[in-house]
Amino acid sequence: MTTTSTTAAPYPAGMTLPDSWPRVVGQGSWYGMPSEKLTNGQCNGAYSFTAYNQLYGCVSGGRKSWLGPDFGDMDALWFTLDLGSVQTVQSITIFPNGFHGEAYTSNEYELLISADVPGPRGPYTSTPYPPFSETSQGFTQVVQSSCGQKCSQEYVHQVNRAARYIMFHAIQTGAHSAGVEYLHVNTE
Repeated sequence: MTTTSTTAAPYPAGMTLPDSWPRVVGQGSWYGMPSEKLTNGQCNGAYSFTAYNQLYGCVSGGRKSWLGPDFGDMDALWFTLDLGSVQTVQSITIFPNGFHGEAYTSNEYELLISADVPGPRGPYTSTPYPPFSETSQGFTQVVQSSCGQKCSQEYVHQVNRAARYIMFHAIQTGAHSAGVEYLHVNTE
């Protein structure tokens, strides 16, 4: 069985959402924070680029993307996806451009996995942010990739490892910050 998954963001306190997987259990930062894109489970008019945009199809600026804040700290440009149980991750598909042009791209990024460590929840709201080496404790890097100036396309990375948690981290960004239009996890 193959499951294709789209990211979600941490659920706001007191919000009841469908019991579905995957979910994002942690996120370092996003463009428009602290605004959320959901009110009582419905998309709202906030100009915010949390991973909710991808899960619920909420549109900001014509896109359903996760974006890092302008000139964001690299230690806070991450999010973590929970698959709900340990599964064999065959591959991860990512579109590392979150907005029009090259302003919000993840020119270089890494994908990490863990079977049992969810990592921090976030968001990081005060500086200094914890170093990413601390944020990613308990995770194993399975992909480090660079799209250079060709980030407006899909990339498929073979993983073939057991994991429950998938962490995305931007290492190098476009002119303003990192971006991801979608991240799909293909499981067995």
